[in-house]
Amino acid sequence: MVFKSNVEIFVPTALGNRAWGGTESLAIRYSKGGPPPPTYLAFIIAFIWGLSPVLFKFFLHQSVPTYLIIFFQAFVYLISSVIYMLIWKRTEIGIDLQKYKNYIPFLIIVPFFSVYIANYLYIYALENKGNINIMAITISLAPVVTMIFSYFIFREILSLKAFIGFFIIVVGLLLIFTG
Repeated sequence: MVFKSNVEIFVPTALGNRAWGGTESLAIRYSKGGPPPPTYLAFIIAFIWGLSPVLFKFFLHQSVPTYLIIFFQAFVYLISSVIYMLIWKRTEIGIDLQKYKNYIPFLIIVPFFSVYIANYLYIYALENKGNINIMAITISLAPVVTMIFSYFIFREILSLKAFIGFFIIVVGLLLIFTG
């Protein structure tokens, strides 16, 4: 499928006038006849996720309670899900819930741990004087964990480049924590 229109992704600055001197937005445009390839989207996601800890720490320095940060994350996730269903006209949710009812406990447990517990622990560490740089580097173990589990669960084979990247991440983390 080829899209003729330009794709624009706007990431509003959360700190408004205080952070960058204005309420400008970061606009990323891709206009080569289609949506951005997944690699570009991965860089955008990395940028957004990389900015999140800095913003969380900013809010914590402003004495915003941890529970409010987590509450608004959950609220935004819920609203985003509703918007997703409205935009993509996902009206068959009742049918899908019935069809995949055996997976519902897992669909609740996995996000509970991967979103709620992980975010709570992350914000708790930031609140208790956690070093953002060291935490971000440590969290970079996530792709390593994903690669290991994807090999054992899905039997995905690593390309040589992926294995070299895996090795570089592990060696880099060892250098940071042993040096």
